[in-house]
Amino acid sequence: MGPDGIRVKTIAFGLIMNPALEAAMKGRPGLREHVLAARSIKKDVYPEDLANTLTYLASADSDSVTNQFIVVDNGAVFS
Repeated sequence: MGPDGIRVKTIAFGLIMNPALEAAMKGRPGLREHVLAARSIKKDVYPEDLANTLTYLASADSDSVTNQFIVVDNGAVFS
């Protein structure tokens, strides 16, 4: 599809902190710590993190990016 000017960019995301997730975590002691422990970057992922990635991929700044699968999850590895 590249010769036709079509670029393919895919985003997957893990747990995104939002009011519903915050409420669920409050009701389950230790869940937030478990989620953070499973990430290589030990911080929550917020909607803005996903939005920033989407904005980049939709912009001309990513014109040379194609055939990519980008995961926005702070390096989560759950077992």
